[in-house]
Amino acid sequence: MLHDHRLGNHFIMSLTRTITGVALFASAASAAPQGPTDHLIVHVADPSGVAPSISRYTDTGTLNFSTGMNAAVDYRRVAFTEDGGFVTVADNPGRVIVFSAAGVEVSSFPIPEVFAVGAFAIEVLANGDIAITDDAVHYYSEAGVFLMTDSSWPSLFLQEDRDGGLWSGAPGGGFSANYRRLDPSGGPLLGAFSVPFGLDMATAPDGTIWLAAGLPQSYIANYQRDGTLISSFSTSVPFWALEVASDGTLWASEFEGDRVVHFSTDGVELGSVSVDVGTEGRIFSIDIGRAETFGSTLCLGEPNSVGAGAHVRTSGSQTIQDNELILDVTGLPLGSAGYFLMSNTTGQLPVSQGVLCLGSPVLRFSLNPLQSSPGRWAQFRPDLTNLPQGTVITPGSTWHFQYWYRDANPGSVSNLSDAVSLTFL
Repeated sequence: MLHDHRLGNHFIMSLTRTITGVALFASAASAAPQGPTDHLIVHVADPSGVAPSISRYTDTGTLNFSTGMNAAVDYRRVAFTEDGGFVTVADNPGRVIVFSAAGVEVSSFPIPEVFAVGAFAIEVLANGDIAITDDAVHYYSEAGVFLMTDSSWPSLFLQEDRDGGLWSGAPGGGFSANYRRLDPSGGPLLGAFSVPFGLDMATAPDGTIWLAAGLPQSYIANYQRDGTLISSFSTSVPFWALEVASDGTLWASEFEGDRVVHFSTDGVELGSVSVDVGTEGRIFSIDIGRAETFGSTLCLGEPNSVGAGAHVRTSGSQTIQDNELILDVTGLPLGSAGYFLMSNTTGQLPVSQGVLCLGSPVLRFSLNPLQSSPGRWAQFRPDLTNLPQGTVITPGSTWHFQYWYRDANPGSVSNLSDAVSLTFL
């Protein structure tokens, strides 16, 4: 017990140093959660612009399921949810339909705030909120509660940024396109740029932007957030929809074909998936889904200044040699600084506003500080070959991870997320 009290004192002293050393976190930034690609969802549209079919494939081209080409619902666009399922916007009547990871409809909710012309795009944010656009962007909770409307920019495309912003794109004059980076919390624009040729967009793990340009030239290009061109490559046919996998490679759908093509960043074709588009249909949109979560919850986090508390989600791979473990934490205060902890033992020790569920020795990723995004989340990918104190993880061992972060109550305090346990392979 004496050892536990010393551990708590050590944490509190370290917290004080963290709070006073604000510069430590000044340049910290978190990337939007997206684990290794294991699902590719394809949205097929008929000539009227609505879709009679939604199909899901593995990234190797194996069909998981399809809603079929004769569905009674007019689907508009699709987006993956955090649990491996997906949502779609439907017309007649206008509503959002929620599907499980197995393609079974589990719920739906109306969207009267969206105009009769119908929704152009849908995106699921890291915090679970859903964004839908017509001539404005409307936000809903994952339970279907209307949150707000951002009327600053009409758009045809939505893409969550890697640090919580929401890119909104729309055609300009001629073949040009305009892109605005919105704040999902309702704040002012976070950024903007325009390009002479552009269409669908996707954000890369490094925060840059990829655009597909189908007309008048066929190419795919990479841009900085301010619109500065980084690189591009020409394509033999025009591509309509574009997504970026977590390894940085690209998936793009043919504008008037039946293929979704996997490209390297320099334009080398790595593979493709053929899709049934019927006699007159086309691939209207695609999305990349993450691997399902693994591990189990060790303990619950305490409520924080913005809600029920912070939650850790694991994805990627628990195989040590893959070195692809991904730790997401959601439900954080906006702009909150923090870092992950790990241990192979458990405990129950009050620390400031939270409870430390890890036992001694506790390893701290203090050299890898994070800062929560506008979506109130952060992501960390620990290097399993270079862990604190030279720790080596062995196959079959179980480790526990918890996030320690700055909170307010109302003054500056700290808090802890829930903890997750996982056994490495």
